[in-house]
Amino acid sequence: MNFLVWADQPLADPFPYGNILDMNDDHTAIFVRVEEGKILWVLGKVVPEKNSITMLSHGVVVEGLKKTSVHSVSIDNFGTVIVFYSENSDSQKSHYIVGMVEVNRRIHWNKPLLFNDYSMAGQIRSARRSPRTVAVWSEHMTAMSNINAQVGDLDRSNLTIKWSSANKVEGGGFPTLGLNNLDYLVQIHATDFLFSDRWYCRSGRIDSQSHEIFWNESEKIGKARNYYTIHPVSLLDSQIVLEMHAQTKLGPDIWFRFGMMDGMGKVAWETDEWSNGGPGGWVAFACSNDGTVLVNKGSRMPFNPDSLWLAKIQSV
Repeated sequence: MNFLVWADQPLADPFPYGNILDMNDDHTAIFVRVEEGKILWVLGKVVPEKNSITMLSHGVVVEGLKKTSVHSVSIDNFGTVIVFYSENSDSQKSHYIVGMVEVNRRIHWNKPLLFNDYSMAGQIRSARRSPRTVAVWSEHMTAMSNINAQVGDLDRSNLTIKWSSANKVEGGGFPTLGLNNLDYLVQIHATDFLFSDRWYCRSGRIDSQSHEIFWNESEKIGKARNYYTIHPVSLLDSQIVLEMHAQTKLGPDIWFRFGMMDGMGKVAWETDEWSNGGPGGWVAFACSNDGTVLVNKGSRMPFNPDSLWLAKIQSV
């Protein structure tokens, strides 16, 4: 059985880090946000023993954008960063951009690369140590869509990704993804029934030679009671699965639940109910393989700022 031990107080730093985040195994964290036609990045160093975070550097990923949505950011143990975003303007295109953290803690970015010719919702995740990279996305920013998956290999020298062919997974929308170094993955998505609050989990493993994903059957994981939230999920090399979500749109609470993945890539949830993670109108989080969890608890209330928290996964 696994549970979270939360820090006594949030990380004390007033800098607006960003609401999309990831963290690697040496606790280097990357944050991105959209502001005035730009995607901004912030690099930080988390020190769990001191319940602190230090900003290392910040800058611009890409600028000159219109009506942009950032879907995900990923950072591996080598300092490779992937940002996945869409331009919800007349072009309706989705792009990703790969960067590398340099010795001076700045990020050197490659040029943006086209991912698809239409706007979407989804995530791109890279493994912490291996070059394995996986994208899951829905064709439209609704649940009345199809979820697709695509496996790639990250070329850290050229800051590019070599993608295999995309394959339809099932109907649904708003997918999130957890990926570990052992080629196992877990995906959570909304049903394709309009305005439904039901969410499903589908997990599996990747064939290292063919890049084919062997999916297990989708399983219903319950109701979010907020159709417009997403369910971020993380998968550790120990096969621990952690999922979080906001319970309601206006009555903000964060809820989380643990699961364990078996050798066939099937998730067994440890409890039927979620545990309360405190107030928050939305949530984004990242886990390192030592069980350190960085959580951004977002607020939907005016003049109530977001807050960064640390927690630790403990097993009994």
